[in-house]
Amino acid sequence: MVKFENYTWVKTHKEIIAKLKEYKDRQPKLIDLLEESGVEDHTLIDEDKDGNRGRLSEIDPYTFFCFIYKYGNKKRLQILQRIAKHFEVSTPNDTDGIPSAHALKVMMFPFVSGGRTNEVDQLWDLFEKELNDEITNEDFKRITAIKSVGPTKFTEALFNVDPDSYLPINAQTKPYLKQEMGIDPYFNSFDDYLKILKKVRNETEKPFYQISHEAWEWNTSRGEEPIEEVLSGDDKNLNQILFGPPGTGKTYHTVNKALQIVDPEFYEENKKDRKELTKKYRELLITDWENHKSGQIAMTTFHQSFTYEDFIEGIKPLLIDKNNENDEDSESKSDIGYEIQNGIFKNISELARQESGGKVGQAKGQLKWDREQFNKAEFYKLSLGNINIAEDDEIYQYCINNDCISIGFLWDEDLTNVEESKINKLHIDNPDYDKHDCTSMAIFRHHLKEGYYVVIASGNHKFRAIGKVVGDYFYDKESPIRYPHFRKVKWIAKDLDLPVDLIYNKNFSQKTIYHLRKQDVKPEFFVRSRATENSSDKKPFVLIIDEINRGNIAQIFGELITLIEEDKREGMDEEMSVSLPYSKQPFSVPSNLHIIGTMNTADRSIEALDSALRRRFIFGEMPPKPNVIEEEGALKNSGGSIKVGQSSFKLSEILETINNRIENLIDKDHLIGHSYFMKVKTVQDLQRVFHRNIIPLLEEYFYGDKGKIQLVLGSGFIKESNYSGDTDIFADSEYDVSIYEDRKIWVLTDDWRGDDIHTFEKALNTLLKK
Repeated sequence: MVKFENYTWVKTHKEIIAKLKEYKDRQPKLIDLLEESGVEDHTLIDEDKDGNRGRLSEIDPYTFFCFIYKYGNKKRLQILQRIAKHFEVSTPNDTDGIPSAHALKVMMFPFVSGGRTNEVDQLWDLFEKELNDEITNEDFKRITAIKSVGPTKFTEALFNVDPDSYLPINAQTKPYLKQEMGIDPYFNSFDDYLKILKKVRNETEKPFYQISHEAWEWNTSRGEEPIEEVLSGDDKNLNQILFGPPGTGKTYHTVNKALQIVDPEFYEENKKDRKELTKKYRELLITDWENHKSGQIAMTTFHQSFTYEDFIEGIKPLLIDKNNENDEDSESKSDIGYEIQNGIFKNISELARQESGGKVGQAKGQLKWDREQFNKAEFYKLSLGNINIAEDDEIYQYCINNDCISIGFLWDEDLTNVEESKINKLHIDNPDYDKHDCTSMAIFRHHLKEGYYVVIASGNHKFRAIGKVVGDYFYDKESPIRYPHFRKVKWIAKDLDLPVDLIYNKNFSQKTIYHLRKQDVKPEFFVRSRATENSSDKKPFVLIIDEINRGNIAQIFGELITLIEEDKREGMDEEMSVSLPYSKQPFSVPSNLHIIGTMNTADRSIEALDSALRRRFIFGEMPPKPNVIEEEGALKNSGGSIKVGQSSFKLSEILETINNRIENLIDKDHLIGHSYFMKVKTVQDLQRVFHRNIIPLLEEYFYGDKGKIQLVLGSGFIKESNYSGDTDIFADSEYDVSIYEDRKIWVLTDDWRGDDIHTFEKALNTLLKK
């Protein structure tokens, strides 16, 4: 068997594990050790039920390792070495093959605010069982049910404790196992996981930690984003967030992810053709909610001023033009009114619901007509009260609960035996009656026949129920609602709150009741088809939220933050709905709506991210990938190299050098992405990247401390000012200026930005220590 001398951390881990067993009752000491070894104290936090944050007070062995491996290679190794020194065990010189812990979900247990009970004790129990080789399917089920754990994190945790016996099944190893070994990497129980390990053992004698490392190298060499495996386009991951430092292609990849979800076949056929992908994306992107056509993708950007009213629904002002119809010479007048308007989330939810197989599917399933049955059917639009008047909701609810429809005109007139012509003329002798009232009652009494269908409107743009007329007209002067005229119906569908264009080619008019033109009624809603018979055929929709961490999540999502959970979606086992505060209508989130967010980790500390959001999204890290510059950048034909003066520079080497220094000075959340270098073709392009992108980012990262910027870029870009330590520049004063004699002042040089390419060449050589 080949000896593997690179994996020195394996021995260190084993020796640390022996020490950890003694810390079950001394967990705060482990937390202190993490901080003393280099883990930032502001990440070792908990959150109580009131949302107040404080220091973490309990920890398990698996989370202990996760805090170490949330960093990049250099910093994680430094932390591990310090811990090894504390425990007086073997000092490692590498961490090859150890999976990175997601910075947004480091802990294996939730915050107190997230409902934590005895999860830490459960993890200590798992630790003891792992050491004794006693893990069962029940343990797997129990631990993976902990919020933010799941099967992937479960296997990574086992691997960190016993890398000889367990292999992480994650974004790196899944495609590797599938394509290189022909092993299906998916499992639903601990026994299934063990079967995968046995298949791996049958294929190779390599230790699991070497396979883990080789899988990472294999994915990296392919130049593909392992995130495509983590964030698959199936129904398992409805809520996803791509996170990483600026310039790593998060927004760029949302196009890919959205197309993977809404049209996977097209994506597979064109995934190498960016122009075709972009063209298809634009075709599916909804920019006009009044004319959305076949759009399936919507996009918005969160910011500090974004509100619940922008996202869900709110009362918005409306400019109303008024004309005096009796005076042709009158000038047009404008007035301000108010209406409840949907936000982007409610709009996309309503579109998705049409194809979700939920209430829409149930409604379609009730009428399994063939085309001939549809041709014989007649439809009427009817309003059951005014949806903008809260008191009128009792009219709708009464009718729904009592299988009837009602109308409120001509209150004192029992029309049981009144001919249509007489109803139409009642307004002539009675000034209290309007012609419209009489016409509406004539339609309700005589035109609306048994066997006809009524579509109950909800304003001009929606409908909320469909019923079949099954009884004659009757009058009830003692009606419990303010409407006395009734017809019995059989409700086919109710409480829908769906757009009218699902069943009709036009918006509804203001008339209380009228016949719907048959040529405008959409047969696909009523006629039996494969889609209506198979409710699993759900047309997917995608909402992209760029910069999701910049908004106030609690304010924007409000009560709907719970409803986006997968098991709380419409039609799922734990389905939930809420009554919206403005429209007072019930609302739930359809199960075919995918939410993709992007998060710039340098914009705001990701550890401070709203815990409610953490629990409901999976996170895919998008780190800088320097090799992409060589393989896909504008200079790919030269391997990503550019000649400046007499020197040749690899753009990927420049980026890696800068990022290594940033990670040592700050952390990996503030690295610089590869996208800034992707379009570099000329020396002037590279100069612009430094001037417009890299240096401004570094000034923001270091709060203008140009001395630290010089540590990253070198003296060719930043130099010491001529006034550094010069106290003679100050005005005459009795103040002691000697304290400023040793003060360094740094300034940005600008000669490298000009036409003197040799100065720029020298600056780059200084940066790379050449």
